[in-house]
Amino acid sequence: MANQEHLEAIRQGGSTWNQWRKDNPQRADLKEADLRGMDLSQANLRDADLTHADLKGASLSRADLFQAVLGAADLTGAYLVSAYLGRTFLSGAQFVEADLSWSQFMEADDRLANFERANLSNAEFTDANLSQSSFKGANLNKTNFTFVTFHMADLSGADLREAILYGSDLWRTNLSGTNLQGAELRNATFVETNLNDADLSGSSVYGSSVWEIQGQPKAQLNLNIANAFSPPILVDDIEVAQFIYLLLNHQKLRKVINAVTQKGVLILGRFGNGERERNSSA
Repeated sequence: MANQEHLEAIRQGGSTWNQWRKDNPQRADLKEADLRGMDLSQANLRDADLTHADLKGASLSRADLFQAVLGAADLTGAYLVSAYLGRTFLSGAQFVEADLSWSQFMEADDRLANFERANLSNAEFTDANLSQSSFKGANLNKTNFTFVTFHMADLSGADLREAILYGSDLWRTNLSGTNLQGAELRNATFVETNLNDADLSGSSVYGSSVWEIQGQPKAQLNLNIANAFSPPILVDDIEVAQFIYLLLNHQKLRKVINAVTQKGVLILGRFGNGERERNSSA
């Protein structure tokens, strides 16, 4: 339960709360607080404990939630435009249909969080952990997911046009039906990723690792396999993009062919030895 003094202070509104925080610098205890529909714009909630708090429909635009704990908090339909949530703990939090555009979640722990149908356009998630979180049907247009961990997350049906997923780990992530047109996918890892019916057209895939993807993308025209400092080189299949890059870099291709040849000879040699041994013993 929330500390009663802290609860009474925040219910007087954002400006009164901020002054109270200056006068009382201890950690705010707002566990299970009922703050539905409150206007907490620009509120100082740094390090606050909002575990299981009810913030449905609350306004937290430009609020400072750095290192706050919002585990299992309910922010359904909340307004968090330009809010700062760096290093927050959001495991199990509900952001269904919330407006989080231009918000910042750098290094946040968002595992198992629910962002379904939320607006996260132009948001920043650099270095965040989004494992098993859900972004089904969310607006992720131009959202920055640089070096994000998406293990088994669900982004099905999301709008990821021009999103940045540079260096992100998408192991077993569900990207079915997503719009990834013009997305930045350089150095991303796609292992057992579901890309069924996804539109990858015009995305940059230089350095991407693609292994055993699931399903068939709807469109993958004009994938750019060149690095950021070279003229575009366009291909039309993400699974063969790595091989096409090797074809264009003959020295590297020779190394691959040599390695495959050596492995093949080694395997055949082992098989031949086995055959001779069986024949001699017969």
